[in-house]
Amino acid sequence: MIKLVNVSKYYHNEGIVSLGLRKINLEFNIGEFVAITGESGSGKSTLLNVISGIDTYEEGELYINGEETSHFDDDDWEEYRKNTVAFIFQNYNLIDSYTVLRNVEVALVNQGYDFKTRREKAKEILSRVGLHKHFKHRASKLSGGEKQRLAIARALAKDSEIIVADEPTGNLDSESGKQVLALLHEVARDKVVLIVTHNYEQAANYVSRKVRLFDGEVVEDKEVRTFIPQEPEEKIYQKMSELKKSSIISFYNFFGQPKKSILMLLVSLATVLFVFLLYGSLLNVDDYVTTPGVSLEGYGNFYKERMIVIRKDQEPLTDEDYNKLGKNKKIRSIIKEDSVVDINFLLVDDSLKKFSYMGGNLGFLFDYDEANLLGRLPEKEGEILICTYVMEDDILLMKSFLDKEYNFQLSSYRKNYDFNISFNKNYKLVGVYNTPVYPSKFVISEEEIKEVYNYLRCEGGNYELSFKGEKYTGGINFLKVLYDPSLTGNQVKSLQLNDFLINDLSFELFWEDQKLDIIKNDNYDKFNDLYVSPELFEKMVPLVYNQYTLNLYKASDARSVLDFLYDNGYYGFSPNLSGYAYGFGMDYILTKIINFVILGFSIFVIYLLSYLIFKAILNSKVHDYTILRIIGFQKSNIRQIIFLEILTSFIFAYILFSISYQYIRIKYPVMDIYELQDYLFIGLINLFLGVFITLKFIRYQKKRSLFSTLRVEG
Repeated sequence: MIKLVNVSKYYHNEGIVSLGLRKINLEFNIGEFVAITGESGSGKSTLLNVISGIDTYEEGELYINGEETSHFDDDDWEEYRKNTVAFIFQNYNLIDSYTVLRNVEVALVNQGYDFKTRREKAKEILSRVGLHKHFKHRASKLSGGEKQRLAIARALAKDSEIIVADEPTGNLDSESGKQVLALLHEVARDKVVLIVTHNYEQAANYVSRKVRLFDGEVVEDKEVRTFIPQEPEEKIYQKMSELKKSSIISFYNFFGQPKKSILMLLVSLATVLFVFLLYGSLLNVDDYVTTPGVSLEGYGNFYKERMIVIRKDQEPLTDEDYNKLGKNKKIRSIIKEDSVVDINFLLVDDSLKKFSYMGGNLGFLFDYDEANLLGRLPEKEGEILICTYVMEDDILLMKSFLDKEYNFQLSSYRKNYDFNISFNKNYKLVGVYNTPVYPSKFVISEEEIKEVYNYLRCEGGNYELSFKGEKYTGGINFLKVLYDPSLTGNQVKSLQLNDFLINDLSFELFWEDQKLDIIKNDNYDKFNDLYVSPELFEKMVPLVYNQYTLNLYKASDARSVLDFLYDNGYYGFSPNLSGYAYGFGMDYILTKIINFVILGFSIFVIYLLSYLIFKAILNSKVHDYTILRIIGFQKSNIRQIIFLEILTSFIFAYILFSISYQYIRIKYPVMDIYELQDYLFIGLINLFLGVFITLKFIRYQKKRSLFSTLRVEG
């Protein structure tokens, strides 16, 4: 089974070479229970470490089942420890954070047993060593004798051909020591059991052979009682992927070590949050290049689904543009009459009593709850719906106000016009939508939007007419041109024109060489307003759309719509995103490069900080990882376990973040800029951070051998 031929072991420390073993020649077979004795420093533990593959040897040959091991690499030794050797240590080397049951189950996981089978086998083995009352106790809470029995139970669960025990009774009282030796004696019937002991007299009644070392050499090898050599049984290994084994252990670690897991979770949550906010801030700054033709001033209606679009060539938008934009499935509707969206409606009619000071911008009811709608939606010109909060006691009162006309003041401010636009108009109140959202908003029909736009589109102009008379010729200016349905053809009227008539000045009035018919009027109160027929209005104030308002289905679609607009010859602008528009040209490219550099550097800083904290946490778990390797888990398993623990903490951090996201999104509207690809990108960033932290820690641990990590001394 085990054969050592002239095996020697040397230790090198700062240029000094010391002897561990010299020319050891021994052979052990299944069925033997061997006590290895000798003074401290004689090489007993070193011999066990070499036989178990924890430590290496420099000379000679070690045979396992007739196979030479001098050519074994790390992977071969890991496979050997996994399938052939079980360990019982003087200091127990249990995973203290695990329960008694889980300490045994972990060895069965490595053998590929499913949950039900390993649970049954673990309970059976623990009952065999007298720990059936301690299944749920943590290993750290056991007495010394109980811990040693647990270590034996774990070795039995591994069901390996070789059991090595280093001073298994060294920390136990006499009675507990006898119980442990009796257990090992029972096990030795179908295994090789090698124990190191300073108290041979205690073990003499149980062992079948005694080997004594002195200064690294065998000075005594004596058979105490006869044993019958056994042939090793062929083991049937259960099929389970290594990744699944690692997943089970990472699950054990994450939920079995709550304090460390909570700390890892907090670090992960902070990392996720920092990356999320950092990336989000760069998304905003990333696109902050002023879009030509769009002024940030004068836009007061900043609802989050709104986007303003113009052509890159600064030309007016056409029906062709309207149809092209309408093909984007993320755009719910297009408002050609963009300036109307920024109109403020103020209810000035005091007949609504306590509701008389209600005001707000134009709004849209695309999705609404029928139960909260009093009346109906506007369907034609002159109709309006108010969105506001109505207390339950006032609902009946509000219903009584429906289908009646009330006076509203409509006002807007556009800096490029350099003055306020304000006028009053009567609307029929056809509905009230009861909503707690503040501020109030007002809904009008598409036809009414066009009607209001006709009033606004001529604002800020300077319309000059010329007159010719017998005594005087010259010009007269008007600030605003309005149409009057009662006028036809070239008919016009205004108080300003009346003054000319009152003074009996005989003259003819022209607009671009077109003679106008003056209709005397005494009712208009705006001195600088010119009222014309609808036909003449369309000639004097041609309908031109320099920009549209787009209503998106979701505010989070803004960035992809910006990309769509830019690729199709438009500039987009979102008032909701604090004035961030889609950039262009070299400034845009330079901004992109700078922001990616900032993002990369910031993520590197986050990575370093996260790594230092995770390293401290993982260092506190190195002993547990080492025990897992002693049990038989390979280095690849440990890498997977560490990565899965970190990944689990990041996943839980994402879940916690998602739960709080709705609150964050409402409180900080800038969060609405994120789209699906942004979430995926942020997830990938954090995934890579987890990978880098894992690889960095594993690389750090590679500098320490399994032997030095475990601190097993010969």
